[in-house]
Amino acid sequence: MLYYLSELQAARRATPGRRRYNWISCVLFIVIVVALFAAGAPFPIFVAFFCVVLALDVALAVTWARRDALAAYRLAEGEP
Repeated sequence: MLYYLSELQAARRATPGRRRYNWISCVLFIVIVVALFAAGAPFPIFVAFFCVVLALDVALAVTWARRDALAAYRLAEGEP
């Protein structure tokens, strides 16, 4: 499990575009949470927002990790 998590972490940091996405999504997450807090949103809204963001982020990271693993496999096999 730890190896899988380290692969996901490496996939998130693999390219400058992915690192930029991580910073932008982090800032947007904080801004939206502060806006929800300032608006007085109920706690279940916070929980729902957090769960949706977490699920989307994990899905995107898994997609990146699969793509990187396939590229590494093809490179090892000598395919273009």
